[in-house]
Amino acid sequence: DLLAKVHDWYSDHYGDAMKIDFSPGSFLVVVNGNLWKVRLPMIMGEGTLVIDRDLSIAQKDGVGRGPAIHNVLCSVEGLTQPMANKLSDPELAFFFHAFVHGWQAIMTLDSLGGHALFSEAKADFRHSVDAIASRREYGKARWEAAQCAEKLLKGVLAREGHSYPKDAGKGHDHVHLGKLLEEKLSIRISEEILTALKTPPPVRYGEEASTLEQAMASHSALLALLRTLGPHHFVETSDGDSTNGIG
Repeated sequence: DLLAKVHDWYSDHYGDAMKIDFSPGSFLVVVNGNLWKVRLPMIMGEGTLVIDRDLSIAQKDGVGRGPAIHNVLCSVEGLTQPMANKLSDPELAFFFHAFVHGWQAIMTLDSLGGHALFSEAKADFRHSVDAIASRREYGKARWEAAQCAEKLLKGVLAREGHSYPKDAGKGHDHVHLGKLLEEKLSIRISEEILTALKTPPPVRYGEEASTLEQAMASHSALLALLRTLGPHHFVETSDGDSTNGIG
């Protein structure tokens, strides 16, 4: 029919350019020494998260037919059915909780606006994820995560009309910036999180080698920072229930 011919024409002429990525973003987890990239789905309206080893239970679009349903394991890139079949119950629980925390963090990052620093922070976050996923640029990943965190902290201060230090010392001191947030805006961020995000200059210039464990520590701290900065209404956890509502 006519619509099919139009679609075929656009496919022939534009190919992969038609494949728009609507995902809010991705984050990383390590399970039993294996690095996994988790790509969040685009879910419109409300939905329910489930976790099932059967990857054919993927996602049901809820538009006009009730809440959407998304199987968390279907967001784990490269996870095959045989791999999913071998996951233990504790591993399933880990993936589920990691997804919930990652969703809270990514949706917070995606929603931040009102200052130019937030756009730069979003780019730093993506670069950090890509650097870890490459399995070669752990130092770059740590530095990008540190840059992202610094811009997030400064952006939150600036958006509310507060100044922040711009010198090379306190201007790059995550712990000091965190104290300013607590003092000016009553937002308390764990010093453990802020300390984990501090990255010395030798790491940036390759003078100090970095490991996957160090890069993931920075990544996890950055996700924790984002969860602290943002509201948690994106994912509401039902106690004693295996599903989570997405709002």
